[in-house]
Amino acid sequence: NVKGKFFLGRLMEKKGNLKEAMESYRAALRDDGNFVEARFRLGTLAMASKDLDAAAQAFNEILRNKAAGQTYIELAAAKLDEIRQNTWNAQRPVDRLTSP
Repeated sequence: NVKGKFFLGRLMEKKGNLKEAMESYRAALRDDGNFVEARFRLGTLAMASKDLDAAAQAFNEILRNKAAGQTYIELAAAKLDEIRQNTWNAQRPVDRLTSP
């Protein structure tokens, strides 16, 4: 049951078992590739795990999903902006630390 897998993921997430939570979300998505809540949680956990490529992929898939709904589209766009900003900051030279 898709919802059962999703709620198992939420439970694992709340217990701090992020790897198991991510696997539960993936299992839910294998059953229903349009399950936006599971994809958003998966992207959020990937982001927290510093797997920015997987996070960006999850959020981009939400943006491509016409049935995602405006709220999830806006949340996914905001997360993608955050990833871009973090990536840009990580690639910047450390000039701010060496200024006079």
